[in-house]
Amino acid sequence: MEDNGYRGSKLDETVGADLRVTVGSRVSLCDLATGEEMHYTIVHPREADPLRGKISNGSPVGKAVINRSEGDEIEVKVPAGRLRYRVKGIARQS
Repeated sequence: MEDNGYRGSKLDETVGADLRVTVGSRVSLCDLATGEEMHYTIVHPREADPLRGKISNGSPVGKAVINRSEGDEIEVKVPAGRLRYRVKGIARQS
């Protein structure tokens, strides 16, 4: 059984134009170059655990997705160049 990091918390999976990525959001991204889909939970820096899919809101990807909506495309500058993603889905802890 996969540990989703929510331990008894309920997810609000409301879909709509007003749903934006915030700290605590679970985000699905699609790599526009490869089509690979990835899932992250955006957390405060002290809670980050990349091996468990928890990335800091201060990380390059975290900074790029904050306040974005489903369907938005983002570009992340990394040492190896630029990565482009599309926000495929957002779920929020409630």
